[in-house]
Amino acid sequence: MPYLNLPEISPYSKASPERLSKPKENFKLVAALISAIHPREADVAIADVGCANGELLYFLRSVFPNARLTGYDLEPKFLEVARSLNLPNAHFREGDLRELRPAEHFDCVICLGTVPIFQDPAEVMRPLLSMVKPGGLLLADGLFNRYECEVRVSFCDNSTSTSQGLWRTDFTQHSRTQIRTLLKPLCSRVEFRDIEMGVDIPKRDDRPHVNVWTFKDESGRRLITSGLNLLLNGTMLAATRR
Repeated sequence: MPYLNLPEISPYSKASPERLSKPKENFKLVAALISAIHPREADVAIADVGCANGELLYFLRSVFPNARLTGYDLEPKFLEVARSLNLPNAHFREGDLRELRPAEHFDCVICLGTVPIFQDPAEVMRPLLSMVKPGGLLLADGLFNRYECEVRVSFCDNSTSTSQGLWRTDFTQHSRTQIRTLLKPLCSRVEFRDIEMGVDIPKRDDRPHVNVWTFKDESGRRLITSGLNLLLNGTMLAATRR
């Protein structure tokens, strides 16, 4: 069952000023984790694998003005938007992450919104780590389950004519133990950080029903869900390559 980008209904087919001015919570966490290792003025090489329309690198350019930025994505239409941002010292390249063989290794490799697509985490983690310098940092978000359960999800969003009748796979939950076991021979450090949602995302029925929204639990914490009727609260993996 293939993964489908469906650029006709994807928010990454454009770069709206509103989205660019309001970085996502996982973007902020990425910047904080990199800043803990590299000064903001550092000449650091950063790759965003699955960069979509370049929103993350747009944000990171404001945080790390001297960074060398490279974005990779499989969808040419998303990359057209990313290139239109005209980010200084940034390059965007088309490619499947499983087949990337960049000429250089990076101080930090980031992969957001992509790991849950893969049912076998080795299929994504090993290529990503191969791009990281020894001692470098891999940051990847996902639905990393703190319990010893692996969850595979296939879905069909019939709320739009574009996606109607198309069965897709995404939102895989890999257990944290599974990821630690996979990365332990390759990494000196493997940590997980819950991504705290600090803003409300309204529920809008005029958007594809697979799109997320937030609601609050009894303690006031924001939880993320969608028309899948699942909790989709993300976790950031931070791993240091040996």
